[in-house]
Amino acid sequence: MKQIKLFGLLLAMSAMLMTSCEDDIIDTGGGGGGLDGDPTIALLEGTDVISSDAAVAANTEFTVRVSALAGDAELNTFEVFQDGSLVDRSRFQIDGVQASTETVLLFGDDRNGFTYDVTITAHEEGVISAYAFEVTDAAGVSAQTSSIFIDTDAGVTGGGDAPDVTVGGAASIDLDPNALYSINISATPLTGELASIAVYEDDVLISDLSRLEFDFTDFTANPNPFASQYTSGFADLSLLIRVQDSGSANYRVVIADSAGGTAEFVKTVNVGTVSSGTPVTSLLGILLNQAGPSGTGGLDLDNGSSTGSTDIAAEIADNGIDTGQPNSTNWRQTISPVNGAVIRTLTPGQNGLSEFFAFDDVAFIEDIAIFHNNNGTTYSGNVVLVGDLFTVFANGQYYLLEVTNINATATDNNDSYTFDIKK
Repeated sequence: MKQIKLFGLLLAMSAMLMTSCEDDIIDTGGGGGGLDGDPTIALLEGTDVISSDAAVAANTEFTVRVSALAGDAELNTFEVFQDGSLVDRSRFQIDGVQASTETVLLFGDDRNGFTYDVTITAHEEGVISAYAFEVTDAAGVSAQTSSIFIDTDAGVTGGGDAPDVTVGGAASIDLDPNALYSINISATPLTGELASIAVYEDDVLISDLSRLEFDFTDFTANPNPFASQYTSGFADLSLLIRVQDSGSANYRVVIADSAGGTAEFVKTVNVGTVSSGTPVTSLLGILLNQAGPSGTGGLDLDNGSSTGSTDIAAEIADNGIDTGQPNSTNWRQTISPVNGAVIRTLTPGQNGLSEFFAFDDVAFIEDIAIFHNNNGTTYSGNVVLVGDLFTVFANGQYYLLEVTNINATATDNNDSYTFDIKK
């Protein structure tokens, strides 16, 4: 790691900045050091802060302690720079509070002077960047610290392995404008603990936190620190992203651990591209209890007719009764694929399916194939309920099913499901 010593410490600052024994001044900015009435700004040493050049992992946080004093005029603004450009407000916090603007207006006692712990999300991997801090007073006079150089070398990972992350859904998906995109994620730390999750839209950190949720809890920052229940790992939890209103965008998700290791993936969202194809055919189908009337425990999705559960024409079948239960409750109310069919479940707002998804809105056969291949999850044998949505693939044909009625009988085995079918 390259070490660059910072100079410019003026003796006058020792009289102007009151610090504890651990908060030693390590750098003073320009503006005459207060000798001619200009503002002064400096970096301080202290516990858990970076006070000189350092190496950190890409996209992880580091903290710098900054102190400033007014000169003849009150302080007015405070800003953070990376390589001469303002750092986006989403990337830094002051004393643990997210900045509301890139140029922070100062109020109250802070206009006379302040000491801030500034926490910054580091830049991309493998780059050395210069960070500096600037104040401007009410007279328009500014003072800036000398730069500290932060190195995000790819090898800075604490010597361990990055988290093991697996992701559900396809790499690319078509959604409605501003839809809520759900991505199922599992993560296991291999070194240290899981620390944070960050979401980028076209390589820019999303600053509107109302667009992001993890496990149905709003982000408090981006990167968002993991709550304690997730730091040792998690399985099949949902990251929700409110997507763009038009065009195509890449969403890059970075999961970091406490040792500085990172793992990431990218999903592409296309908006407004699903609007044409082969019109669907709609049918009504009724599937009866396999233990009921003979030859009615299967369903032919091509014409909606009941057939035998082992009939070659059937794509799905009822699973019959559980003889260990009382007759009034022994119907399993579950289904199975038959003759090589594949059943998947669709859940609005999960696995990349829009929260606004509705059976009635599906107009094209090509869309059913997209939902089956990109958004469906394997049917796990759960009890079938009214409103459940399924896709079925059999013999080169895709089907979309919605359960519109369940008829559970207590005195016989004439129980049945009613499906609306599109194919």
